[in-house]
Amino acid sequence: MRKSIFRITEPTSIWFEGHLLGNGDTGAAVWGGPEDIRIGFSKYDVNYFEPPCGVPGWEAPYPELVRRIHAGDRDFLTRYGHQTRRSEPFACGTLSVTLLRDDYKPEFVQELDPALGECRIRLKMPELYRRTLGKTPPPPIAMRVRVLADRNVAEIRLEAPEKRRVSLLFTPGMFDLPGLGDVAFAPNLCRRSLPENLQYAVAFDGAELVPTPIGLAGTAEFGGDAGTLLFRVALASADDGSDPGAAARRLLDCDTDAADAAHRNFWKRFRAQSSVSLEDKALEDYWNFGVYALGCATAPRTMPPHLQGVWNMSRYAAWCGDYHFNTNLQQALWPCGTVNHPELLKSGVRALLFDWREEFRSNARTAGLPGLMVPLCADPKGRALCWSLLGMAMGMTAWTALIPLEFLEYSDEWREETIGFLRECCEFQLAVLEPAEDGLLHVPLSDSPEQVEFRPDGSTWHVLGRDPAIDLTLAGILFQKFAELAPKDDPVRLRAAEALRRLAPLPVSNGALADYAAGFFETGDRPGVFPWSHRHPSRLFPLYPGARWRRNLCPPELERRSLDEFLSHGKQGFSSFTYAWLAILHARQGMGDKARRMLQTLFDCFMLPGGLMLHGSREPKYGLQLLPLFQFEVTGGVTAAISEMLFQKSDQEIALFPGCPMKRASFWRFAAGNGILVSAKLEAGRITEIEIVFEKAGSVRIARSKNFAGGAFSGGAGERLLFLCLDGKWENRRT
Repeated sequence: MRKSIFRITEPTSIWFEGHLLGNGDTGAAVWGGPEDIRIGFSKYDVNYFEPPCGVPGWEAPYPELVRRIHAGDRDFLTRYGHQTRRSEPFACGTLSVTLLRDDYKPEFVQELDPALGECRIRLKMPELYRRTLGKTPPPPIAMRVRVLADRNVAEIRLEAPEKRRVSLLFTPGMFDLPGLGDVAFAPNLCRRSLPENLQYAVAFDGAELVPTPIGLAGTAEFGGDAGTLLFRVALASADDGSDPGAAARRLLDCDTDAADAAHRNFWKRFRAQSSVSLEDKALEDYWNFGVYALGCATAPRTMPPHLQGVWNMSRYAAWCGDYHFNTNLQQALWPCGTVNHPELLKSGVRALLFDWREEFRSNARTAGLPGLMVPLCADPKGRALCWSLLGMAMGMTAWTALIPLEFLEYSDEWREETIGFLRECCEFQLAVLEPAEDGLLHVPLSDSPEQVEFRPDGSTWHVLGRDPAIDLTLAGILFQKFAELAPKDDPVRLRAAEALRRLAPLPVSNGALADYAAGFFETGDRPGVFPWSHRHPSRLFPLYPGARWRRNLCPPELERRSLDEFLSHGKQGFSSFTYAWLAILHARQGMGDKARRMLQTLFDCFMLPGGLMLHGSREPKYGLQLLPLFQFEVTGGVTAAISEMLFQKSDQEIALFPGCPMKRASFWRFAAGNGILVSAKLEAGRITEIEIVFEKAGSVRIARSKNFAGGAFSGGAGERLLFLCLDGKWENRRT
């Protein structure tokens, strides 16, 4: 029998081992066991901000740092590493639901139902209770938890055939962080203030909770003639009104039947946007989970998912739960467009184009460069958190520009704003590049994430370098896309087009891609080759996502040798996001079986009971050994990898089932961009059906795929093309 990620049958001890619920604004985690079921709450705009610390910015502008590099100075590299500020997604509180304390262990089942956006728990005493004790066991208990799709209210429903009593205890988040205001309790209400004038409130109804020294507590009856208990929890912040307490109480003033209908309709529509049916049910399950989790983690009106999505119940979130603009944010969003959920990109696009843009301009001024500069990581207000050597990743701006570029493939909303944003990104990237005697443009100083040189004593030297493969790939994508979108006479467009022609080639060493053309090692400059296992496959960026945006960046033989070289150093330095990325890379190479093995390693060594992924491995030979903590991007990465097995996009065409390891598979309504949706079916290893729906007039090119010859296909708005393979021959119908 296959293992389902949606079912938990043993108690869980940490919040991210359980199941996650959410509406992109409010998140809830459900974990624990039969004696103490816990529901933790978080909200996207409730964050803890520490006062600024350290020295803001670098010690010198970027051009001066480059001058020092050219002069042979490397000592200044040891003086970087400060953090300018710190922020954390703040836990709004935890509700403990006690049902069967001081009784024998019941049968416990906790299930997540993505179709309904809810978590269900069943408690039932085993038959051994009667046979062993000679007493009638207490009746079973059923519990349902969900976060309503259209309002920041969590519902907990309790049912039983006979009357039972439940104890409820709500405890607020951390008490001992600097700058926290006092917690104010009133019957069925908790208020809290945080630094930077942030406030939030939690209100309750369905049971009477009264203040105690540790929180709000109460009891309630349900079952039998007491009927179903509907206990509701509402969250509001200062953004919801000047009085969050009153705002939270207003959220509870609604028609519960109407709220139920709105919730069900939302998830029905959400799931109807795309689907898959796979021979490998573990992959199908995880694809469904991943799309669901993204729908919980972000919404057009809120913010993109941070390192933990929209959740955090820990005192200190992993890596501060901020916005890391490299793999962490990117991988979380990789599947959104393909699986026909471009609306899940919208919050990130809005933040980049509007909310954070002025901060990014300030970063560029700090670095002594024009345009805007996206930092390594930022808080929810877009403020840079770190100016260490990791922050010297000069390709981060171009990488982040891929998010609004992706959104633009599916929507013309903010088109002009996106072009303006890209223009400023180009101004920055053009200023970073430096001409050399060879007549080409080079990146003189940057970071290929986290590459180090090991010293004899076991300590490390962080290696920066010249011409990282990742930076050169991203600069080329940025310049090409801006040249395609901007007005022909735009002066920045003309400079970008010229720079594209003069970009330095990708660094290659011993027949494989290297991290740098030259690495600035403590022991001297030499080719940027790092022959050890590492979690960041940055040198493979040209293979993916680079090839998704620009075809033929590398010859096929170079791609294969580069992938083999990266894997040749073992897996002990990998994290879960490494495996997700490598699964995509293998699928892009047409090696579906290897892609599936990468995902199977994730399922076996990294997956938690509720479906989330640990960052480090439970098995030393398969990855890093770290505290048990999770990062959200891996869920998106796995979903993207499964989608890439079925459907791949490049800047010129799409391919059907190019990396599929299964003989039977189908997908429905995957998005090719520009209002074109594609569905296809694979049976006995052969494509038997293809449907192309044109939501607006357009054309799409499909690559030769298995037994389908491919070609370019056009349609008018509302038209549908259907291709059927009957007795080995293709027929097409237009409706």
